[in-house]
Amino acid sequence: MSMKHRIQGLLAAILISVMSGTALAGCSSTESTAGTAQTEAGADTAAEQSGNEASAVVTAGNGSEAGTGTGEAAGTDAATGAAEETPAGETPAAPTAYEPAEPSQVRVGIVLNDAFDEDRADYRETLLKELAAKGFDPDKMTVLDGDEGGAEAAVHRLLEDGTGFLIVEAGDDEDGQEKLDAEIGRIADAAAKAFVPVIFIWHAPSQKEMLRWKVMGYAAVALGSDCGGTGRDQAALLWSLGRKNRDLDDDAHLRYVYVGEGEDWEKDSHRVLEEELQKKGIRTECVAELKDGKGLEAALTEQLNARGKALELVVCSGDDIAEDIPEIAERAGRVPGRDLVIIGAGADDDVLGLIIKGKVTGTVYRDVLTESKSVASAAAQLCALEIPDNAVVPGISVTSVNAQEIRDYRESFLRSK
Repeated sequence: MSMKHRIQGLLAAILISVMSGTALAGCSSTESTAGTAQTEAGADTAAEQSGNEASAVVTAGNGSEAGTGTGEAAGTDAATGAAEETPAGETPAAPTAYEPAEPSQVRVGIVLNDAFDEDRADYRETLLKELAAKGFDPDKMTVLDGDEGGAEAAVHRLLEDGTGFLIVEAGDDEDGQEKLDAEIGRIADAAAKAFVPVIFIWHAPSQKEMLRWKVMGYAAVALGSDCGGTGRDQAALLWSLGRKNRDLDDDAHLRYVYVGEGEDWEKDSHRVLEEELQKKGIRTECVAELKDGKGLEAALTEQLNARGKALELVVCSGDDIAEDIPEIAERAGRVPGRDLVIIGAGADDDVLGLIIKGKVTGTVYRDVLTESKSVASAAAQLCALEIPDNAVVPGISVTSVNAQEIRDYRESFLRSK
């Protein structure tokens, strides 16, 4: 066989190995991972194209050729995760593959936006507690604020310091899905290059980005919500109210105003809200999209006066907006909670108080306990090089029934500081 055909065969084998979902070097394949072996059909094709004279092992993280040949020797140490002990006083060699590890031995780096703000205390402390319950050492956990220089910069600092596991909240509430995907993708690449497993929390990438991880063999998983998550949760909240508590004029037609700040993510959230309500058979009509700011009161008052009680709902992209709506509505002659439904997102303390008073109908709250348990379980699995499924943890619908309970839960973390 000519040299040209040998090279073509080798390249074909590498390509098929990647596209068939090569697994992490050093872990056994599972249904949810990319798998360590080529599919039977892919292997046959590679053999046919290469004349059984070339094969390749693709190492997760850089897609480079890790070894050639047909025998068992190629990539043996990487496949078993074995490594010789480093003599005392010498710097350990950089990893060449993902390696399994005991949770108690792993240095965990956590990047959260507004990590030390009071309104993140419940999420931060619950996450640390659940990680400890899964065997991770609290003394080996480092929390950095992603708002100080950005999540990417924080991740690079952690990797330079020898962190062996990452939990990252990338992006922020102003990002649209495209921008979020780009940042998450760069962080995933950096983690994979260092063979450090990573879990993305809070903000999740698109299915396309998560598929890329699988194809590349990354030890990465997303346990959060995409940019449409708030809209999805708000649709579930409205559905949970029952028809008589949302369709106040009983005409089987829900007319509403959407109030946001003009951010890209809000467009995704609003679109998903509409889609989810329509899936549930709720006829909707958004009569106006208003922007928060100085002109909001005049614009909302105009809509309320022009449409009367046929306008029965105000959807706010966040609780920072929702807390101002009751006073605006009252000055326009409406009775919030009785002839006007107001919903927000975030479960801010002020809005929880308004829900308890009956002036705001509801909000949505990230279930920090369920989400933290999911993240901790996924972290333990990744340490064993088992790739859990990507998942979206839905928010909790908060109404007058459970607002005090959620409020007490959040305040308990502030009292314990």
